[in-house]
Amino acid sequence: DSAEAEAEAERRGLPNSQTVRTSKGLHVYFRHPGGTIGNRAGIFPGADVRGDGGYVVAPGSVHESGFVYAWENPPGLFELAPPPEWLLSLLRRPEKPANGTPLPIARSANAYADAALDGELAALRKAPEGGRNDQLNRSTFALSQLVAGGVLNGSTVQDHLRATAKAIGLDEAEIEATMTSAWTAGIAQPRAPEERHGRIQIGEAAEPRANEPAALLPLIDLTRWTLDDPPPREFAWGDWIPLLETTMLTGRGGIGKSLLEQMLLTCMTLGMPFLGMDTRQGNALYVTAEDNETELWRRQKAICASLGVPLAAVIGKLQLVSLAGLQQTALATFDDDHRIRVTDRWRQVEATAEAHRIRYAAFDNATDMMAGDHNDIHEVAEFVNLLTGLAIGCDGISMILHHPNKAGDDWLGSVAWHNKVRSRLIIKGSELDGDTDGRVIENPKANYGPSGGKIAFRWFKGAFTRDEDLPPNIGEEIAANVQASHDNEVFLTCLRERNRQQRAVSDRVSKTYAPAVFAEMPESKGIGKARLDRAMDRLFRRNLIERGFLWRDTAEGKDRHGLRETSANAPANGPPTRSADDRSSLPPTTANTHPIPKGISGAAHEAAAPPQTGRPVF
Repeated sequence: DSAEAEAEAERRGLPNSQTVRTSKGLHVYFRHPGGTIGNRAGIFPGADVRGDGGYVVAPGSVHESGFVYAWENPPGLFELAPPPEWLLSLLRRPEKPANGTPLPIARSANAYADAALDGELAALRKAPEGGRNDQLNRSTFALSQLVAGGVLNGSTVQDHLRATAKAIGLDEAEIEATMTSAWTAGIAQPRAPEERHGRIQIGEAAEPRANEPAALLPLIDLTRWTLDDPPPREFAWGDWIPLLETTMLTGRGGIGKSLLEQMLLTCMTLGMPFLGMDTRQGNALYVTAEDNETELWRRQKAICASLGVPLAAVIGKLQLVSLAGLQQTALATFDDDHRIRVTDRWRQVEATAEAHRIRYAAFDNATDMMAGDHNDIHEVAEFVNLLTGLAIGCDGISMILHHPNKAGDDWLGSVAWHNKVRSRLIIKGSELDGDTDGRVIENPKANYGPSGGKIAFRWFKGAFTRDEDLPPNIGEEIAANVQASHDNEVFLTCLRERNRQQRAVSDRVSKTYAPAVFAEMPESKGIGKARLDRAMDRLFRRNLIERGFLWRDTAEGKDRHGLRETSANAPANGPPTRSADDRSSLPPTTANTHPIPKGISGAAHEAAAPPQTGRPVF
């Protein structure tokens, strides 16, 4: 029944389901999970649950103010989703006695302040009888200092303190007297500890005054750790992308990093699995300096079609920004002392994240976003810290896309790119020869989960998907075409090697029958005579191999004939096919790729993936 309650529910994660816009907020309908679901008020401020025996105002009804209750996500757009686990967990908890109901904590934009509020309320809940009023006094004093320092909201803190104090048995008169005294004392002594990754303080800290004593470091209060267990680690995608951290995605140009990022963020906004791993639902922001708006539009249409959802499903949840062709794309610069300075573009990012309740932010790419020395370990570390501060402030993640260097390393610049991020992903081409649409994504670094993972997938109709997620007939056709292309290249590799050695082979059944000879060669990769037979037939049909003169055997005074590649298949800068009148030996033929044209046996059912020509390279 409020924008704050709606934001809190979105923060916890709401699946796509049928919703109705009300005069004050939103009704979200879920499929009944079975058993008994009672009616609960105030599961968190402004949020109630109606279950068995309860009722709600139906869409089409008119509020006394004149507001008409209307479907926002009507039946037909989404099926009724099951209740999220966090909601079921709240409903499984016994209701607190009527003399006080602790309130779930609403997150602030300051990680230190949130931790302080968590810790003080936990200490108050666990205070022993006889020491509860004293603990209320200490907790009120400590939190009111942070309120005076501007990092916590006063009314929110007081509401939580009062509700928790009532829940542990203190009477209202005692609560008010204690809180009034402690609050007044705390407000008079403001405290605003600097965050390690604070979004406002980074790059803007004032110079220390002369002879002014240094402030203390923001020490962690370990006493809070004795009162409760640490929360479990949480991830945004499977166990590959941890929350509250920065993840780097790398890969060669044209491999599909931008497409993968946009599709991953789309799945996150919808709470849908991506490449077989679950995502955690949350609003997302994708900022690219590489692709224009029209390209983002084409890509998003293909992504939504692949996922089977209308493009309208991501409106208000996925925010796309193109800085392509604009100046001043950098989020941060550095002064002569290598100190980071955030830019107006960074301030736009922060304001946008706050206005649209962004949890997941991705930036494409590092070269455009960081105006500094990518080989300077300290500057890179400062920039990654900036991104991590955003992730903490949004209770989500930051992702940075980066390119490899010319030497073949996974990223360009300092080793700090690898060391500072807590998770690193890399996208590569298929491990199978001839599979130009195939891709593999790996996680070579994972500080908070298992590393060394690998997922195979492919480009298909403008999006990425796993073979097992394709319709059976399409998957089988693609697999057959990939194998045919691979086998064709294997046959040609064997043929080039035999002709390089001046050991002719034939297409006729004999002791030099090419498929039988090639099957014994290590270059054939064990695919067997039958597949080599079919490859030879395809290559003949495509006029890529022929019978012809190969070389003059000067020792025996004979011309040698056999299988050879046609001139149509020769590399552009390679030697021409020799005629029988040319008695010189053929030099070795360099390797060449032979894409299979459409309309014949073994042909790919559509164009090859990037970086082949014929469609945009991402």
